Amino acid sequence: RTKFKELARYEFPLPPLEEQRRIAEILWAADRAINNFEKLSAHIENYYLQYLATKLAIPSPDGRRVKIKEVAEINCQTYSEKTTPSDFVIEYIDISCLESKTIDSTVKYEFGEAPSRARRKVTNGDILLSMVRPYFKAFAKVITDKEDLVASTGICVVSPGPEIDADFLLHIFFTKDFFDYCNERMTGTNYPAIKPSDIAEYSINLPSLGEQIEMASLLSLLDKNKKEVDIHVQKIKELSKFLINEHLAYHRSI
Repeated sequence: RTKFKELARYEFPLPPLEEQRRIAEILWAADRAINNFEKLSAHIENYYLQYLATKLAIPSPDGRRVKIKEVAEINCQTYSEKTTPSDFVIEYIDISCLESKTIDSTVKYEFGEAPSRARRKVTNGDILLSMVRPYFKAFAKVITDKEDLVASTGICVVSPGPEIDADFLLHIFFTKDFFDYCNERMTGTNYPAIKPSDIAEYSINLPSLGEQIEMASLLSLLDKNKKEVDIHVQKIKELSKFLINEHLAYHRSI
């Protein structure tokens, strides 16, 4: 908190009234644009979630319901502590590297010098899920031709089989149903987490591969549109901040 008497002593440059009005109009227009874009982003997000919930709640024509472990492998390739040689270079992915549906960055290490949790071998098309605080939805699909990616043991590596589309599987992990499923199974206080076996046992309705690809295509398009809208919001906020700072700097110099 701050005291009002301290706030009352704050000084700032005061331009002519006409210029104040011009600056205020620009900033109000920026606020309206931000508000409209944020509403659009929320609408896209709501449609994304409703589409997922509606489509995935409908049983497939053959009534088939499967567990993740039946259509994908879980942590199928793991390096042991005795892996040799230990001087080969890896690109390490820990939980902090995972953004929503993307891998933000990796860190290069010689395997022998890497963190002890660097054990899960990762290949193109794998789905990575942070098992710690899954409500943050740090889940991503691997899109790369690199062969030296290694993930932390705090990440579950899900490798889709031939019956399930990787993008379709990724979107499944963003459903409210999966969120509720994780909440029921989290253990621990400081670092609430689920286990790889929890992911393996999660059940889904499995439509045909063609339907999966069609659904994933629309969901990925919604994702792309939302990200573009969010980028516009960020750019307008940065522009507003820049204009305010430039105005203050200019009038302080007069």
